[in-house]
Amino acid sequence: MPVDPRNAAALTVGNFGPVDIKGGSKLDVGNPGLLAAGGSVFIHAGTMTIDASEIGADNYGSGSGGVIALRGETQVALSNGTSVHAAALGSGGGAGIFISTAPSGMISADASLVLTGSTGSGSAGPIAATTGQLTLTNGAELASITQGTGNGGPVAVSADTVLIDGAGNPKALTAIGSITTGRGTASDVAVSAGTLTILANGEIVSLTAGPGNAGNVSLSAPGAVSIDGTSTNFQAGILSQANFGSSGNAGSVQVIAGSLSLVNTAQVSASTFGLGAGGDVNVQVGGKLSINGSGSSLITTGIQALTFLPGPRTRAT
Repeated sequence: MPVDPRNAAALTVGNFGPVDIKGGSKLDVGNPGLLAAGGSVFIHAGTMTIDASEIGADNYGSGSGGVIALRGETQVALSNGTSVHAAALGSGGGAGIFISTAPSGMISADASLVLTGSTGSGSAGPIAATTGQLTLTNGAELASITQGTGNGGPVAVSADTVLIDGAGNPKALTAIGSITTGRGTASDVAVSAGTLTILANGEIVSLTAGPGNAGNVSLSAPGAVSIDGTSTNFQAGILSQANFGSSGNAGSVQVIAGSLSLVNTAQVSASTFGLGAGGDVNVQVGGKLSINGSGSSLITTGIQALTFLPGPRTRAT
């Protein structure tokens, strides 16, 4: 398999050794001096660990951005404030970020960020993670974030098991998602997993905090889906939401699960708390559905499609 999957004529190898990037290392193919599109980063390893370091492919120009492609056959592990980022800072589209392992491998991010984004008119690039097991902990985010008129890039995850655990950092969001604070729309977020566990203030979310609309959120998990807010005062769950002060609309939320448990501030929600309309919620559970809000304080536990201010009605099915 070539390191650059776009170059079929590249030299291929049968075995890949470990790659260890640490100690404040920085791999940056952006080109701010010439206001250019920048380049691409391709790393293919047996195991890949990135600790307290940075990989960047920001686009400062009008052309198309590149690609960040990270593959560790057995593992890709990000830790200790690592940042992998690709933002559209001009009129050109941003680079995409693609992280993968073999089907039995694992991607983990602890207190680390994998972000595409846009601050101008160019749209953010996509994010895709494909692995056997995905674990996000302690404020880790796999997200597309926009602040200007450009739209968010689609976020897609495919794994056998997914764990999103924010218990180690209750002041930060631990999430797979897309957020817009500008006029551009937040992107759709799609997760396909055998099983899913969300703890504390973990979320799968598409959110607007500005005039742009939130995107749609979908989860397909034939096994167990368990969401436990662990009695915090923060939401945990699967959400498409418009925050207070936003004029944008929420998107739709679809959950297809083998079983579903919502406990302690856990939500499946397509709601708006601003001037926009809430979205539709569609939940299909093949087995047991359990909702227990006994540990909640200020936040509702359950399935909802809410318009906080007077406006178009929404529905939950």
